Amino acid sequence: MTAKIGAAVGTRPRFDQISEDEERRKMVSRNESEEIIAARLSIYRAIREGRLAAVTDTVERVLGQKPFTFDQWVRENDQHFTDFIVLAVSGIRPVPSDQLSWG
Repeated sequence: MTAKIGAAVGTRPRFDQISEDEERRKMVSRNESEEIIAARLSIYRAIREGRLAAVTDTVERVLGQKPFTFDQWVRENDQHFTDFIVLAVSGIRPVPSDQLSWG
């Protein structure tokens, strides 16, 4: 995913994996509830373990249209990533991902 985003914005972003404990500490420092922390960490763990990798027909059944691919989503939202990278490079603290709107 990181490589695809980098290709869309013309840069090679760095991916730093952090431990679940470190992520928990960050969420606690943002005063997130224990329920939200547990839910997010559970999702992150499922992604790492590949339990969410299966492709289903749920989107098409629920919305009545075929889903778009991750590549399409990246192309449609590349400006958001570019803005985020510019902020990071310029030393401005980027907004936490849970506060971003990817419209």
